[in-house]
Amino acid sequence: MNKSNTEAIQNRLNLSLLITLAAAIALLLIPAAGCESPEQRLEDDEVAAAGEEETFSLKEDEEPAEPSEPGVPEAPTGENGSTNAEAPQEGEVEQPQEEPDQDRDNLNDFASAGEPDIELPELPDLKLEEAVDPDFAVEETPAGGAPEEPALPESPESPETPEQEEEETTFAGEHTPQVAATMEPPLLAITFDDGNASDFTVALPLMQERGIPGTTYITTSLVGEEGYLTWDQIHLLEETGWTIGCHSHTHPHLSELSKEEIREEMEEVDRSFTNKGFDPPKHHAYPYGDYNAEVVEVVKQYRNSARAIPGAVPPQEEGPDLYRLEAVQAYLTCEESLYETALQVREAALEETNLILYTHDIKEEPSDYGAHPRYFAELLDYINELNIETVTMDELYEYLKN
Repeated sequence: MNKSNTEAIQNRLNLSLLITLAAAIALLLIPAAGCESPEQRLEDDEVAAAGEEETFSLKEDEEPAEPSEPGVPEAPTGENGSTNAEAPQEGEVEQPQEEPDQDRDNLNDFASAGEPDIELPELPDLKLEEAVDPDFAVEETPAGGAPEEPALPESPESPETPEQEEEETTFAGEHTPQVAATMEPPLLAITFDDGNASDFTVALPLMQERGIPGTTYITTSLVGEEGYLTWDQIHLLEETGWTIGCHSHTHPHLSELSKEEIREEMEEVDRSFTNKGFDPPKHHAYPYGDYNAEVVEVVKQYRNSARAIPGAVPPQEEGPDLYRLEAVQAYLTCEESLYETALQVREAALEETNLILYTHDIKEEPSDYGAHPRYFAELLDYINELNIETVTMDELYEYLKN
C-alpha cells in the first residue's frame, strides 16, 4: 500500500468521526430546545389518552366541576374606585325571581300567594266584567222584565257594608222564619255539607254580621269527632235560626245500597237527632250528590226535600222537583272560583231566579271542597250588595212547595 492510499483512508475515518460527533451533539441539543423525541412523544400521547379515558369514565352520579362562564365582565369601577354590584352589566342575563302562577291556583295556598292573614279583611272590588265570563249576557230580558243591573261593590275602607252601618244586621237568635207568601224571587240559600266545626266557628259569625242565615246538613256518625260539630254547637246553630238537615249517618253512596240499607241510614239519623233533643230533620242532601230512583223513593218517606249537586239533576220542565234540588258549588279557594260563584249569584239576581249554594269547610287552609274565610266574606258582601233575599232550606221549601 502506497502513501497516498493510506492518507485517503485516514481522511475518511476522520470524516466519519466528525459526523458521529456532530450527531451526538445534535441529540443533546434537541431536548434542550424543547422538542420531543419520537419515543417521548409516543409516551406522552399514551399518558394523554389515559387521562381522557379517565375523564369520560366519571360515574353517573358524579358531576364535573362547572367551568366559569366566559364573557361575563366584572363590575366596572366608578371614578371613586367603588363598584356598582347591584346594576346588571352588559352581557349579563338577569334572572327575575317571580312567584309561579300555580301559587295563585293552589286550592290551599292563600298565604303563600302573598296575601295577608286577616281577621277582618278588606274586601276588594269584584271586577266581574273582567272575570272568567266577561261576555256574560246581562242584556237578556228575564221573565218579568229586565231589572236594573246591580252595581258591583266598590272596595270598602273597612269590612263593614252599608247595611251594617244602617244597623240592619241580624244577630244570633234574631232570624225569624219568613212566611212563604211574603217572599219573592230571587231567593238564595247557603248550605254546608258534613257538619264541619267551621260551620259554627267561622261561617256563623261571618253570616250573622251580615244578617244571612244558613243550613247545615249533618253526617251524624261524625258529630263530636275532631274537626266536626258537637251536639251543643248544633243546638246553638238551630237557636240562631239555621236549618239543621240530614246528610245520612255514614256518608255512603246511597245508590250502591239496598232499600233496606238506605232506610237504616235515615232511621239512624232520626234516632241520633231525637236522642239529642231535636225533631227528625226535614231536609236531606245526597252524599256525593249520588242518588237514583230507589234512593229518592226511600228518602221521600223520611224527608220533605233533598238537595243534589250540579250535573246530578235532570232537566225539569214543570217547576222544581223537591227531591232533586240542584245546587251550585261555592268552593272559594282562589279569586277565580270566587268570580265564578259571584257570576252565578249575579245571574240569579238579574233573572230573578232562586239559587242554592253549597260548600264544606271554611278555613284558612280549606279542602278542595271548602272556602277561605276571606273569599267567603267577599261573597257574602256581594250578595248583600245585590239585595238578594237570603233564606234557610226550611224557608225555601215552604216557598217552593206552593
